[in-house]
Amino acid sequence: MLFFSPVKKQTSGFLDQSKLFNSGYNQVLMQKIISFSVFLFFILILVLLFQGS
Repeated sequence: MLFFSPVKKQTSGFLDQSKLFNSGYNQVLMQKIISFSVFLFFILILVLLFQGS
C-alpha cells in the first residue's frame, strides 16, 4: 500500500498536467482559427470593394 500511494500521486499529477496542456492547446487552436477567419473575412471585403469599383 505504501508503495502504490506515490505512484498514484504521480499519475494523477501527470493527468492534471495533460489536461492543462490540452486546454492550453485548444485555446491556441481557437485563437488560430479565429484569426484565420478574420483574415479571410478581410480578404473577402477587399475583393468585394475592388469588384464594386
